[in-house]
Amino acid sequence: MWGATPYVHVDKNGVVTVDSSINSHLSASEVAIVEKYVAQYNSLPSSQKLPRYGGTPGTSETGVTPHILGCNQYFYITGEWWGERIYLNHCMIFVAYTLGVGALIATFLPTAGIASGIVALYLAALYISDTNCGNRGAYLDDVFGVYVVNAIC
Repeated sequence: MWGATPYVHVDKNGVVTVDSSINSHLSASEVAIVEKYVAQYNSLPSSQKLPRYGGTPGTSETGVTPHILGCNQYFYITGEWWGERIYLNHCMIFVAYTLGVGALIATFLPTAGIASGIVALYLAALYISDTNCGNRGAYLDDVFGVYVVNAIC
């Protein structure tokens, strides 16, 4: 999906198109998958198309949070044709993981819901992706409503 991004464009009306030059950069099966998802996206009602969270495809929103635990947390969110990409720097992941240990512990309490367990799993995946790739941060991608953690190695 991510390798297709330079060849996929969103016009001002929210219609997604695929450059024919994609064929020389991706395999036929990869192009077929991209075209399938583009067709799926174009068939959505306009209320479900980007920008779903106030962002514009190809642009970003950024944020710096207060200095916590000895470092500055930073994130940004970009709108892409396949969904949103959230970048969290190493410090943001470290702080979220440290503070999220409570969510992990809460998963073992009888009153805790599945949600706290899911949050704990995503925090662990972000932390592992970040630390295994030199503390460069990580992406949390919303790909058509499915969240995926991607390391930056």
